[in-house]
Amino acid sequence: MYRISSVFRRFTFQAMVTLCLVVPSAFSQGYRSYPFIQNDTNYIFIPGSKKPPLSHFYGKMDTLLLYGQGRVHILHLGGSHIQSDVYPQVVRIGLQNLQPGLFGGRGLIFPTAMTGSNNPRNFSVSWTGHWDKCRNTERNRNCNLGITGQAVTTTDSLATISFRSFSGIPKGAHNRIRIYHFDALNAYSFNVLTEDPYLINDIRYFPDAGYSEIILNTPVDTFTLEISRSTSANSVFELYGIELLLDGPGITYSSLGVNGASLPSFIRCNLLQEQISILNPDLIIISLGTNDGFTRDFNPDIYKRNYVSLITIIRNACPEADLLLTVPNDVLIKKKRSNKNTSLQEEVIYQLASSYECGVWNFFRVMGGHNSVPSWYINGLMQRDRVHFTVPGYQIKGELMLEAFLKSYSIHLDEKAKQNQL
Repeated sequence: MYRISSVFRRFTFQAMVTLCLVVPSAFSQGYRSYPFIQNDTNYIFIPGSKKPPLSHFYGKMDTLLLYGQGRVHILHLGGSHIQSDVYPQVVRIGLQNLQPGLFGGRGLIFPTAMTGSNNPRNFSVSWTGHWDKCRNTERNRNCNLGITGQAVTTTDSLATISFRSFSGIPKGAHNRIRIYHFDALNAYSFNVLTEDPYLINDIRYFPDAGYSEIILNTPVDTFTLEISRSTSANSVFELYGIELLLDGPGITYSSLGVNGASLPSFIRCNLLQEQISILNPDLIIISLGTNDGFTRDFNPDIYKRNYVSLITIIRNACPEADLLLTVPNDVLIKKKRSNKNTSLQEEVIYQLASSYECGVWNFFRVMGGHNSVPSWYINGLMQRDRVHFTVPGYQIKGELMLEAFLKSYSIHLDEKAKQNQL
């Protein structure tokens, strides 16, 4: 019988060492220098259960890291804490650098600047043509929305979108571009503008599935997508997102946030279930609740019903995927008092995680619980609104989430090692 105990132990040590290596150099002291951070609570668990969390996800990690086989895809949904992609980027880079060759692509992105909002910090976007916008926070809009919670539409006969300056991404990073879109008359086609006549291998259209793919002979890290109408018929082109992939084994981490989003914001996305099914992630992280709880009229029962609705959509789309629910961070109302609704949200999340066997990362407790915001603020880790973090604060949050993943994975590896010694 092939024994893997020593292999698992060696990898656990390698993962922990790598964690130290990927911590941003700007934070040489790291979060351990802040006494208000409760590192003893920084782990992933299933409330009221001894069952290890995220078993499907970690099982896929085993296959990838030990045998170099398979792909692992993480989907992270949220609001403004996610839209800027600062702390998800720390987790993304950390996981993709656990071993050489784990980069599986940037994942699903949306050119948020086209909606008039802030773009994720790690890439820039420019465009030509006239585009109308729609976001899932606009309650009175009747538009198709999917997994990104955003859409832009055009009727122009020719338009372009350029993606540039992907930080934290290796050169020649993507050889497959998947475009999530709708075009009722199938009137639009795609091209990648390039001086290389041999760049494009194939362009495949799957109108019934709601996406198209551009296969490249040479991987690229920046590109310009051309969208052209091939007929004279009037037609509306709707863009929901672009997924950037690199074929072969690897880890992909898609983080999709919308400023001001709440649970109902994603529930109202009529294409959400369909597109999650296409994406087929192994782990789905839900980081919603700050906007749900930032009200005097907060009702835990309504919050719970909304959460159940979103979990149901996700489970119907991808029944094998693991779910990780994150407890919202402490915030100050009017910069003065800690929001007591966060404890009520924490209780609801624990109830649901126990019922649905979801993992929980309780960042509310990790950051120090109620009234911990002042400590983060005076140390330059939170913005003046006492709701959002500064870039250093978000990077520390990312380091903490990455460590929580590795702690949990270490326990998983130890259990695997014990099983192989029986």
